[in-house]
Amino acid sequence: MQDKANRIAYLDGWRGIAILFVIADHFSGGLLPFGSLGVELFFVLSGRLMADILLVRKTDIPTFFQRRFSRIYPALLVFATAMLAVSVVGGLAGAPPHLLLEPSAYLAAITFTTNYYEAWTHTSSVLGHVWSLSVEEHSYVLLALLVVVVIRNARAAAFVSLAIAIAAMANGAIRTSLAEPGAMSVYWLSDVRMASIFASVALFVLIDKVRVPAAAPIVAAILGLSLWILPAPDMARYTVGTLLLAFAINTIDLAPKAALGALSFQPLAMIGIWSYSLYLWKQPFYKVAEIAPWWATPILVAAMFVATLVSFYGVEQPARRYINGLNLFRRRQAIAAV
Repeated sequence: MQDKANRIAYLDGWRGIAILFVIADHFSGGLLPFGSLGVELFFVLSGRLMADILLVRKTDIPTFFQRRFSRIYPALLVFATAMLAVSVVGGLAGAPPHLLLEPSAYLAAITFTTNYYEAWTHTSSVLGHVWSLSVEEHSYVLLALLVVVVIRNARAAAFVSLAIAIAAMANGAIRTSLAEPGAMSVYWLSDVRMASIFASVALFVLIDKVRVPAAAPIVAAILGLSLWILPAPDMARYTVGTLLLAFAINTIDLAPKAALGALSFQPLAMIGIWSYSLYLWKQPFYKVAEIAPWWATPILVAAMFVATLVSFYGVEQPARRYINGLNLFRRRQAIAAV
């Protein structure tokens, strides 16, 4: 298998498109309903990257989780705590209870259980978007366990990942048919949405040596995007659509140079680099936009980008550098080897 991690400019562009879809959905009041598509683009990219890290570069499991922690947790903790602090101040100022953040919702966010918490309590909060991070973290734990069990045998991991993806898709179809459809009741749950990540893990390995035409990833992406942009049943989107987008991201390296150049467009790639902080901080601003006059939306979007840059350069990057620079696990391994 070829290590694909070195060619990241167009992957950042893919992230950029994903977060722009989410932002467009939220700030358009539903006129551009592409938020679920944006999250799906994040999930299939995540599957590809995690397969590369664990099955190609064979990063040891403790280091893998150290890097995941440094990437995700500090920025999340700062954001969630800031939202809790605002809620406490709002409560003291007499804000209506339904606008305040429950401590239990805060705990769910910082323990990556928001998707199940909101599904079970039928509530929603300014931290509700952490559901997707919960799906990713649960998938990382399961994938790491799988890698250990199969002793890093890539093909074995791929076939088991494919089985997990199929089982999760079937679970989603069954839940949809038996329960009232809805994002929180079905498609926010890890045992359903991990299908996207594990399908991408499987395809990363299984099609690595397969020659495909340069147009194949473009065609797959267009077909996959169409299932979200055009009217289609959720079950079709989260099965056929998922597989098409997973195929597209795992063959994107073979796409025509013009397509890769478009994805590598620097402003788009930079938005992709900022995408995690953007994903966190767009939430409070779009919540305000929902009740504010239309002319306030550009101001709120600008404020969202300011908060994003403060988070990215003031929290996300410094914390990541510091935590990854500790080298705790490598030191322990060196001591154990003596």
